[in-house]
Amino acid sequence: MATNEIKKGDVSALGHALYIIFFTFFVLFAALLQCSDIHFFGVIPDITFALICAIGFCAGERYGGIFGLVGGVLLSALGMGGISLSPILFTFCGYLCGALPRVMLRRNFLSFLIYTPIMGTIHLLFTLIYYIMLSQSYDIWSVFAKRIIPEFSSCVIFMITAYGAVRLIYQLFKGKKTGSRAK
Repeated sequence: MATNEIKKGDVSALGHALYIIFFTFFVLFAALLQCSDIHFFGVIPDITFALICAIGFCAGERYGGIFGLVGGVLLSALGMGGISLSPILFTFCGYLCGALPRVMLRRNFLSFLIYTPIMGTIHLLFTLIYYIMLSQSYDIWSVFAKRIIPEFSSCVIFMITAYGAVRLIYQLFKGKKTGSRAK
């Protein structure tokens, strides 16, 4: 087998390395952007979470889990809160976004539109748990109106945007498929 025939799945070795590098820079940029205190719908959107779900969906569960762990640890290191559930949440959802298309539906935009509210709901539950852990007294309706619903909305919007960017990068560096019907 010649070196130009070595493939990683259906992606060439050089393409594989390049999209890993691009995804790494995207996750770093998203974490830095998220820590810059930009507000959308009155809350700081979880851009890193959206990107990790898109990476998991496009590249598979292994990369979703790895980039999820890296993104969660990076956000915790950059100071996005005291007790942070981000590494657990990001790793779980990145892996889940990569694993679900193997079991149900396919890896296409319509399937991602179905997975987006599912991952947004998981994010919403973790946000609620996080808020309850840090708060001694809370009004549940106030939390939903001012924090949970706006964060869910911004998360879903950024997930769809992140999917477009990740899919474009993945398609740019994707190699030719080695198998064909006529041999």
